[in-house]
Amino acid sequence: MKGRRALQWQADLKGGQEQMTTVVWTTLLGLPIVQPYRKAGRKQILTQLQSVYISDPNQPQAVNTSKQVSAFPPNFVHSLDASHMMLTALQCDRQGLTFAAVHDSYWTHASSIDDMSVAIRDSFVHLHSSHVLESLLKEFKERYQGYKLPVSAFTSRVLRASLVRGGRSPAVERVLSTLDHGKEEVEEEEDKEVAEMEVEEVEEEEEQKKPRKAKKAKATASKMKSKDIPLFDPEKKRSRREEKEIEEKIAERFIDLVDVLPPIPQKGMFNIEIIKDSPYFFS
Repeated sequence: MKGRRALQWQADLKGGQEQMTTVVWTTLLGLPIVQPYRKAGRKQILTQLQSVYISDPNQPQAVNTSKQVSAFPPNFVHSLDASHMMLTALQCDRQGLTFAAVHDSYWTHASSIDDMSVAIRDSFVHLHSSHVLESLLKEFKERYQGYKLPVSAFTSRVLRASLVRGGRSPAVERVLSTLDHGKEEVEEEEDKEVAEMEVEEVEEEEEQKKPRKAKKAKATASKMKSKDIPLFDPEKKRSRREEKEIEEKIAERFIDLVDVLPPIPQKGMFNIEIIKDSPYFFS
C-alpha cells in the first residue's frame, strides 16, 4: 500500500508542479508582466560524434521557484523604469519633441534637452506619486485568491521570520502554532516521502538496466497494478462527511497564499516634488 501511495503522491506532485503559475503582475499602464522562468526539461541524444541535449519549449515544466523569487524584485523595478520611459515618450509626443531611448538613456535634439528634462521629471513624479505597492498587493490578492501553500514550506527560518514580521492574521497564527507543536511530525512525514521517492528512483534505474522483454513484462504488470491505485477524482460524488474530512486535512496542511502576503509599509515623509527643482536629477 505504501508503494502505491508513493507512486500516486509522486504523480500528483509532478502534475502539480507543471501547473504551478509563475509570478505575474500588471504595470500602471496596463501592460502584463509574466516571469517565464521554469525548469528546463532536457533529453540527452547520443550520436556517433557527440552527445546533444535538446528541450521542447512547448512541454509543460515545473516552475523554477528560486529564480522566480530572486528575479521578482529587480524585474518589478525594471517594469517601473519601463513605465517611466513610456510616460516620458507620451509627454514628449504631446509637446512635439523628438524622443528616442535605449534602456534608461533618453535622447532628443540639443535644442529640446531642457524641455525633455522637464518631461522626464514630471513623468517620474507622476508615476511614483501613485500607489505603486498598494496596487501590486491588491492585484496579488485578486490574482492568487484561492491559491494554497503547504504549511511545511514555512519550516525554514527565513520564511518563518517573514511570517513573524508580517501581518499576524489568524491564518498566520495557526501556521506558527502548527510549526511550534507539529514540526517533528512534519519533518518525519517529509523524510518518509523523500525516502519513498529515493526508493522509486533506484528501482527505476535498475529497471532500465534489465532486458527489453523483462521491461515489457514489468510494464504490463505495473499497468495492471495501477488500476488499483486510488486516483483523485474531482467529479466523484462524496458525502458531506467525506467533503468535511477533506477540507479539514487541507486546512491542517495548507494555508491561503493571500493570508501570508505582508502588509504594505507606511510611506515616508520625503516629498518627491522637490526633484523637479533639483540641479542633478535627470539633468
